[in-house]
Amino acid sequence: MVPSHHYKDTYSEEDFEQLCKFGDLAPTDMDKFRRDLEEFAVLYRWENNRFQNLSPYKVISADLVRVRSLAARLANSLEQMGWDAHFALEKGIHADEARMITKRKVAPEHQSLCVSLAGLTEDLKGITIDIPTLKAILGGLEIAAKNGQANLSKRASKKIPDYGLRLWLINIVNRH
Repeated sequence: MVPSHHYKDTYSEEDFEQLCKFGDLAPTDMDKFRRDLEEFAVLYRWENNRFQNLSPYKVISADLVRVRSLAARLANSLEQMGWDAHFALEKGIHADEARMITKRKVAPEHQSLCVSLAGLTEDLKGITIDIPTLKAILGGLEIAAKNGQANLSKRASKKIPDYGLRLWLINIVNRH
């Protein structure tokens, strides 16, 4: 459940003794008590990291506006490009198809307009993203960015409460 990078030793022997002394604690199973405290610290780090490193609303909103705008501009560029440019892109798509067959170089592992279907089907190696499909994908990206921005919850600009510390304290109190 909790990502592994949150697991590390938190309390030294001295810290552990001071916590017991400060809280007037004399656990019957000291090893279990120590494991519980370490687990509470893991949950604290996880919860704290989730809330303390959030980007401000303005930053997220600006990112989504930029993505929406760029997706719309690129889709429009594909729509407006001349025949020669269209032909040049089609040649690139065909080259990607050849790399998919001969070298197995496909997205998402490589930059390609061919996407791997490995593990999904035995019949096909991958699919090709042609220009009409690419325009549809860009339209979907534009809509997702627009909806993402509309659904952003505005957060106060003040410091976010330390939910991790609150959870840690609740776990300590409820342990007894």
